[in-house]
Amino acid sequence: TGFGLEVDSYGAITIANLTASYNGAYGASLNNYQSGFATKANKITLTGVNTFDDNAGSGLEAHSLGAIAAPSLHAWSNDGYGALLRNSYGTSTGTITVSGTSEFSENSLTGLEARSRGTITLADFDSFTNCGDGVYLSNAEAGAAGNVSVGTTRANWYNGMSGNDARGLSIFSNCTIAVSNVYVQDNGFDALSDWGALHDTEGSAKAGTDLEMPGPAEHFGPALVDAVASGAVDGEVVD
Repeated sequence: TGFGLEVDSYGAITIANLTASYNGAYGASLNNYQSGFATKANKITLTGVNTFDDNAGSGLEAHSLGAIAAPSLHAWSNDGYGALLRNSYGTSTGTITVSGTSEFSENSLTGLEARSRGTITLADFDSFTNCGDGVYLSNAEAGAAGNVSVGTTRANWYNGMSGNDARGLSIFSNCTIAVSNVYVQDNGFDALSDWGALHDTEGSAKAGTDLEMPGPAEHFGPALVDAVASGAVDGEVVD
């Protein structure tokens, strides 16, 4: 009737090959950020394959001052976030990395939400049919200095974010945003670029971006019309 796993610590936390399913609250709550007490940027690290499904709260929530690394996360059908990873507290500049092969699907809130003041790296994942965003990444708080990267380490792989009630992919950052190998279609809201973050025409259109911000358009607008006319972008993609 409670948490599948709850860890509160002032030290580093390492979890390997955890399955947390059908719990009455979160699948797993990992916390080594204790307001007023935490003095070290201790890490939270998940290794192996970690699965969180059908929990009455979020599948996984991890809160830290240090780096959070979580390869191969599987979070399905949770009554909250699929996974919420946050180390944006205080002046922390810890990184967040989600790699391996991960999936976040059919959760009641956002599939994966990551909030940091450091660099966020996300690779090799799918996020489908969540009630919020498929993926929400933010390091846009005052003083945040990290970049955001979404891509792949695998040949011929596209990160899919489709069928979500809100946006497939939301990114907010003070610094550089790099996005490649994504497929974002059939989500509830239009796909908007972050302010000044869209840097090409063909790849952005094929990835599912609907609107370049701010206007007037530099890479969409007439450039997109020309790309469709030349056959570089299929007209059905932007219809």
